[in-house]
Amino acid sequence: MTGPQDPRVLQLIEDGLSEGHSLDEVCESHPELAPTIREQWEQLKNLEGQLESIFPSSGSGSRTGSAECSSSWDLLPMIPGYAVESILGRGGIGVVYKARHLRLDRLVAVKMLLAGNYASRLEVTRFTSEARAIAGMQHPNVVQIHDVGEFDGRPFYAMELVNGGSLAEKLVGNPQLPTSAAALVATLADAVESCHTRGVIHRDLKPANILLTIDGIPKISDFGLARRTDSDSALTLRGATLGTPCYMAPEQSSSRPGVVGPATDVYALGSILYEMLTGQPPFRGDSPLQTEQLMLSREAAFPVRPASRIPRDLQTICLKCLQKESSQRYVSAVDLAEDLRRFIRGEPVRARRTPLPTVFAKWVRRHPAVSVAAAALMVIVPGAVCSLAWSLSSQAAVRRTVEQDLREAIDFQKHSAWAQASAALDHATGTLGDGGSAELRHRLDQARRESMLVAQLDQIRNNHNGTMQSTLDHAQFDADYVAAFHNTQFAEVTDDPAVVAMRIRNSNIGSVLIMALDDWTFWAITPQRKEWLWAVARAADPNPSSWKGRARDPATWKNRAAIAELVRTTPTSDPSVPFLLVISQNLSIAHQDPVAFTLAVQKSHPGDLFANLVVAQQMQGVKNWPEAIRYYQAAIAIKPNCAVAHNGLAFSMLSTKRYPEAISECRECIRFDPQAADPHEILGMALSKTDQMNEGLEEMRAAIRLDPTSGGRIATLGQALGMAHRDAEAAVAFQQAIVLDPKSVDMRHELREALLRQHRYEEALTAWQGELKLAAVNPDAWDGYAELCMFLGHEDLYRTACHSLLDRFGNSTDAGLCDRIGRACLLSNHRDDDLLRRATACVDLSIIGEKATPHGYLPYFEFSKALADYRNGEYLETAAILRGNASRVLGPAPKLLSAMTQERLGNQDNARDILGKAIETFDSASKRATDHEAWIYQALRVEAEQLIPQG
Repeated sequence: MTGPQDPRVLQLIEDGLSEGHSLDEVCESHPELAPTIREQWEQLKNLEGQLESIFPSSGSGSRTGSAECSSSWDLLPMIPGYAVESILGRGGIGVVYKARHLRLDRLVAVKMLLAGNYASRLEVTRFTSEARAIAGMQHPNVVQIHDVGEFDGRPFYAMELVNGGSLAEKLVGNPQLPTSAAALVATLADAVESCHTRGVIHRDLKPANILLTIDGIPKISDFGLARRTDSDSALTLRGATLGTPCYMAPEQSSSRPGVVGPATDVYALGSILYEMLTGQPPFRGDSPLQTEQLMLSREAAFPVRPASRIPRDLQTICLKCLQKESSQRYVSAVDLAEDLRRFIRGEPVRARRTPLPTVFAKWVRRHPAVSVAAAALMVIVPGAVCSLAWSLSSQAAVRRTVEQDLREAIDFQKHSAWAQASAALDHATGTLGDGGSAELRHRLDQARRESMLVAQLDQIRNNHNGTMQSTLDHAQFDADYVAAFHNTQFAEVTDDPAVVAMRIRNSNIGSVLIMALDDWTFWAITPQRKEWLWAVARAADPNPSSWKGRARDPATWKNRAAIAELVRTTPTSDPSVPFLLVISQNLSIAHQDPVAFTLAVQKSHPGDLFANLVVAQQMQGVKNWPEAIRYYQAAIAIKPNCAVAHNGLAFSMLSTKRYPEAISECRECIRFDPQAADPHEILGMALSKTDQMNEGLEEMRAAIRLDPTSGGRIATLGQALGMAHRDAEAAVAFQQAIVLDPKSVDMRHELREALLRQHRYEEALTAWQGELKLAAVNPDAWDGYAELCMFLGHEDLYRTACHSLLDRFGNSTDAGLCDRIGRACLLSNHRDDDLLRRATACVDLSIIGEKATPHGYLPYFEFSKALADYRNGEYLETAAILRGNASRVLGPAPKLLSAMTQERLGNQDNARDILGKAIETFDSASKRATDHEAWIYQALRVEAEQLIPQG
């Protein structure tokens, strides 16, 4: 058994952990190391479990409060001289923190050895070597190191913070423009050459180790495998596989020992260029071992992509980097950079395509039996015949090679090995070139279309899991699925479901297409689209489980008992998480509570981004803010750059008045999704709550600029302007919002309130009338309307309003509502017997209801009764009521009514005295009359002054 210090062990474990491989897959590539790998794997997993406590829990299924969640963040290390803010990432042996250097007041990235005192000598040596390697680099495209130290037995070093993500996150299967790819790799080649001149070979160049600034400037990072050419520590180690199989050169493989040098990094740069051009690396298997075997046994296929052509010169440059023999690659990284810039300038490149004899030699090594026969034929048959035979043999060999690649591709597709299938098709395309029979090209085109469809479906799923939007854009993902099936000429959403299902059953990718249909259903924007998808899936699925078949049946969702049975029998541990979330969606649509079901899905899939997001959104929907916060934090732990999670967390923090945290989350969301309007709006609201009104208003305006068609965002700005006592601007904002959303009752309500605060009564009345057209059945919408009509002297409008109130709500059993209606309808002294009778009946109902179920409002209701008695000429009864508790409510209103009552009883002096005292309490009320009580006072005052002669 190889000892624990064997350098391959550490690299294999780190690659396995960072790339998501299982322990068995890691051991498969080097069975002789398996015991040591298993032992150290378990040690590192235990350490990883300790680190997990730093992240919010997403897998326990418990429903703890927000305090418990937030406390877990207190476990960040207290490094002297630094304020550690959060975790940026972690690998097999190290963790990287975002921190602020206190003396220099700048953000940095701090990388710390995870195992600390428990680290092996090799781990410490490698960690220290990485710091030294970076420190020796002074190049704008290499991450710069600022400080080295140790904390609590754990070595660390601080380096510049590069916060634009990695090249791997940018690519995720997306081919780049040829000139853009060439320019970026040329820049990287310059940086690599700088490393080489300082005697450092990186040995692990890959997209994940290329960090990007916000402006897109690339910087090489992670020198953990770097070695100096002047060191004897192992640039020539035999049998040590060090590197990432998708990008490492053949000489790095234990099965291809050789000298690792500058050409090794040139090979990796070629692999990066290949992936930027095609969307995938030149070789990729289902495990590191399979990838390594593909790399050793196959020539790299011509870099091609279905959507567009890659320039021939750039293909040549790329393949020159990927030569198996290091001597056949570019001599140096600077030579590669110069050739790429020649391509960009449109000049001839120095790289040349592999000559035909060399191609033939490689083909011979791959097909020895055919080549021997061809050689024998050439010896026996004379010149011209020999040439013809060689030509026919060559064409037959090409056909056999292409057919073999097609068979391999189909076999790979049947086993869901999409990367290998794509590589086989790429090889077939490169081998066939511009020749081949029409039949062979047709078969290759069909296979290519299926592979293209799989690639597009994978890209859509990658976009799901890498979502950066501040909202889950169902319309965009729905459109992406429509485009994928359309572009590959596989299906249109208008096709007969049975026809589409037959195509799926006859394809080599049926299982993946059915999975895609189930995933698509989650994003479907109309019920009709969802039912079409269900119909196709039902007909295409050869072995549908009972629960899936019932879930895809629209009849299920129209029967409460069938829904309950589906929920009871659905296995929430099923790997089809999107399909499970579709069931959760449909529970909401069917007016069933989906929370318990979704929580069960999340508990079974704690690491699934969307399971956590959907739970968080459902908790937010029922205003369970602590739980919403908890699950949003779990989603962020899974995908730190998920803008939708940061946005939801920010809103939940805002709703719980945790304004500083809401502000911080909004800024994170904006960093990941700069074009999103939501976080700007939430940020504006949070800032306005922390005495930063001007900054808040500017953020709200930024949200409107990003989303100018949203009336709701403009209304939010109007509300903030109202809070800032800028009512004229607020009114303008609400008017603009109503133009965009003319059916919004709330916006019209806000508009009339802003107008009333400015004493623009007639405009407010018009706005109120528009509101009532939309909300006439809501009694609260009428509250004060009749009083305003009376206050403004619009007697006809007032009487119409009173009759409408009595017609709609006069028989209500709500005592408070009856009192409001009765009092509003008794303000005018113009005789209307029917109105008076019905209003008096309402007041009587209110008193009966209050006495039956007391709420403390009897004095108010008694005042309304006094007003009704006064209008009915029962002045003694009025005076008696006003001597009781009714005299202590509604400000000056009881005194005004009492003055008029005394005048009617012939007590003029007493009436004038009471009126004078009443007027003293609200002499300027007409100037401040912005609510219905003030309008009542003013209406009664006008009537009293007209009735009682002044002395």
